[in-house]
Amino acid sequence: MSASSYVDFTPRQDALDAVQTGVMLLDSALRVTFANDAACEELDRYRYAIDAAFGVDSDQIVGTPLTHLHDSPERLNVATRHPNTLPHTSRVVFEGLTAEITISSLNPGSHAPVGYLATWNVLSV
Repeated sequence: MSASSYVDFTPRQDALDAVQTGVMLLDSALRVTFANDAACEELDRYRYAIDAAFGVDSDQIVGTPLTHLHDSPERLNVATRHPNTLPHTSRVVFEGLTAEITISSLNPGSHAPVGYLATWNVLSV
């Protein structure tokens, strides 16, 4: 990402930590760049199931591509490549759990997203 297209989300992170829904900010390659407190708590609560299903350590979520937490990474990649499909909601079933992930584009006036905002909620255990 070039310096001219970089968006600094740091001032907004305090506000996102106050949100009770699990929120993750993703870069244009779908890598997690930030996870709010609610997302970290939810990921930690189901850490063993996440590790068993996806091989992802919930403590290492920042820097991990969201596709590593999805049962159909290609479907997620396709959905985020086409702006008319966003926001995109999918349900991910793993280790007896069902999670819902919704991804929205962060697009400050340009055609290509500079990143994404994703919400993560476990719906059933």
